[in-house]
Amino acid sequence: MADETNWPTRQNFYFGIKAGADYPLAHSQFLNDTGREKSLIGSTGGVFAGYDINDIFALQLELNYFATNIFVNSYGIGYYYETYQYVQVPLLLKANCFLKSKQSSLYVDLGPVFDLLFADNLVNSTPTYESLSGIIGLGIDSYFDRGNAVEFEIRVDRSIVNNTAVNYNPGIIYFTMGYIF
Repeated sequence: MADETNWPTRQNFYFGIKAGADYPLAHSQFLNDTGREKSLIGSTGGVFAGYDINDIFALQLELNYFATNIFVNSYGIGYYYETYQYVQVPLLLKANCFLKSKQSSLYVDLGPVFDLLFADNLVNSTPTYESLSGIIGLGIDSYFDRGNAVEFEIRVDRSIVNNTAVNYNPGIIYFTMGYIF
């Protein structure tokens, strides 16, 4: 009979879902020195698949949606909100190199991210652009059954290259909770 306490027992491949909040470090593309702005909490969610290379490293591919909101007080124009909606595809190297036990592991993940802005609420805007970002995150997996886990993570996403003169995504902080099965 197998030892029931030897968690996790997942095979090399794993899958999961996640949801949470994001906070943009963004600035309005129309704001000048006479106005003020405030980032607002947005939403994020997605699915992921991963492959355990060994006990420490894994590769993880994700497909995420996120929306960012910015409240702008532009003197002379008035108050308005800017909302941006993205599809995001990160390819991450996940390192479970810290507090690793049978029931939990603390990890760092990092890697490139392809962002596609597909909608915004700006007038006379064509909301399609692509950018390349980088992500670094810190999280914990808490295993409760053979390979199943709850995941909590904080990430920072910083834009590296985009194809427009306006940097729509200078940075975003994500707080997510996920389920690994």
